[in-house]
Amino acid sequence: MAPKHSRDSGSESSSLGGSSGSSSTLGGYPNVILPLGVEVIPEGIPLSPFTRCHDQAPKFAVPNEPSVYTEVTLGEVVNRFHLGQNFLYRVPKSSDSPSSCRVGEITVFKDDLDGGLRFPLHPFLQSVLIKHNLAPGQIVPNGWRMLAYFLLLCLKNDISPSVKLCRLVFEMKRSVGLKCFVYLSCKENFNVPICPSSNTGWKRRFFFIRPRVGEFSFPNIWGYPDVSKFNRPVPRTAPLKQQLDRLLGLAPLGGKMFEVLSDEMLMSVGLGHVEGMNFDASAVFKMARQKSRAPDASSLSGRKRAAVSSPTRDVPTPQNPLTSGRSSSPRSPVDRIVGCVDIELKKGLERKVATFGETLYERAKDAERRALKAKEEINEKDLQVGRLVAERERTLVEMKKKDAELHNVKNALSQLEQKMATHEFSQSDAVSIYKKTNEYKETLAMYGSKSYVLALDHVKAWLRQSHPAIDPTELEEFLSALDVGSMSPRGDDV
Repeated sequence: MAPKHSRDSGSESSSLGGSSGSSSTLGGYPNVILPLGVEVIPEGIPLSPFTRCHDQAPKFAVPNEPSVYTEVTLGEVVNRFHLGQNFLYRVPKSSDSPSSCRVGEITVFKDDLDGGLRFPLHPFLQSVLIKHNLAPGQIVPNGWRMLAYFLLLCLKNDISPSVKLCRLVFEMKRSVGLKCFVYLSCKENFNVPICPSSNTGWKRRFFFIRPRVGEFSFPNIWGYPDVSKFNRPVPRTAPLKQQLDRLLGLAPLGGKMFEVLSDEMLMSVGLGHVEGMNFDASAVFKMARQKSRAPDASSLSGRKRAAVSSPTRDVPTPQNPLTSGRSSSPRSPVDRIVGCVDIELKKGLERKVATFGETLYERAKDAERRALKAKEEINEKDLQVGRLVAERERTLVEMKKKDAELHNVKNALSQLEQKMATHEFSQSDAVSIYKKTNEYKETLAMYGSKSYVLALDHVKAWLRQSHPAIDPTELEEFLSALDVGSMSPRGDDV
């Protein structure tokens, strides 16, 4: 099943270049991590012998987000992937972009390391970079996955990996939006494990690396990818067609890419190295697979064929008392070579174990320092918690006081309501008693008489205004004839 590709997809597989000396060790950090501001490249180192295309590379957009790494986090990456002491590492500044590598440096994305980035870079991968004007950082993570899987599949099945064979099964494309990046898509029914469809933030997980001695044997400066050259038709010669048929007939090595590109799988084809090895690990594994095979006379010629076919004289050899009763046969050349390789492997593994022990000791010391720092932080947090608990207690005491004050206010309000209810009842009772007294009747009669006289004055004024023809003298006689007292209301009538 072909993987999904996206321009933001993160990679789990990649291979970067390094020096041709011994492979990486476990104890490279923190001794090889340079602090910020320290120059990595001494003066006098010549420029890289690699030149870009004959045309000046046009300007293109590159990611401008700063790296997420600090000296501490970069040290963790170096130790995690055993990058070792053969390289110098630089933490990017806040103004650095992935393409801001200095002379002799390359940009390394952590997501490539997750997928199997190992040093030194395989010659096939170096050819892909050189022929298509690419620096390692310009291939997106899923593109590195494709290349690493192609290389792994070829090496496991004794197929010679070549750029032409790679061009027959892949198509190179530029990423949408960022033309500096390229990715690979499958063709020719080449089935690969499933790659991640997205890996957000991989463009910010980068740092810079350069060899301690010498320089990389492939481009390190970002250029304009020569995609058209990769996608040109490839002449299918008979040997190339035979390799292609074998490759397409193979089943995928697994369901998911991160399961296939494991350390054990990469080591099985020589893409990982033991500290102290100075020979090609892939040749060692190939020789080990052929350990039981002996060369027949038909594959040799001349003196070698005569030496194999002619009888040899018996040469006395020292006898071991424990094995003197057993029959022994002369060792074949392949057995002697494999024995030498076994000795080299044993020595390399012994050095690996020693280095691993030193690394464990350094890591234990580092873990102890981190534990002390964590303990100090915990103590500080405990003090903060104690202050917060004390403040909480004070707040609870104040809340209790406020609750008591509120309770007292509620009691006072209840008593006031009771007093008001009692006062209203006494007032209505007093009014009823007062209405039964003579004083109330006399007061009422007085107010009634005064009201009557006031009303009579209003009547007079109205008559004078409404009937001006009436003689005032007659009007006075008429009003005086009225018995005011008989018309005044009595107290009983009120």
